[in-house]
Amino acid sequence: MNMQTTNNMTTATNYISSSGIQTMELTQDSLFERQKHEDVLLDLEAKKRAFRIDVPTLPQDVRSALRNLCLPVRFFGENLANVRDRLRMELAKQQVLYEGGITIEEGAMK
Repeated sequence: MNMQTTNNMTTATNYISSSGIQTMELTQDSLFERQKHEDVLLDLEAKKRAFRIDVPTLPQDVRSALRNLCLPVRFFGENLANVRDRLRMELAKQQVLYEGGITIEEGAMK
């Protein structure tokens, strides 16, 4: 495999497998953009599911749920509704990831 480094981007070229297919590794920029895209899709799917998730209403129950998830109990300027919404979104994200992540339909990619 021939590695070239240019402008903080690493690429792999001239790799031919036994089946004759040329394979190239993604650049660091491409990997970063792909991760950002997956994060956006995760957020969108979590927002769709968040409305169906029940979260506790009592402040002490919300705090204990956040502590169980190893998350900050409260950010500066957050009110109780914001804390509950943050808990709801985190639970929705975990549910999406637990169920196998997000799936990209082929029609959406075109």
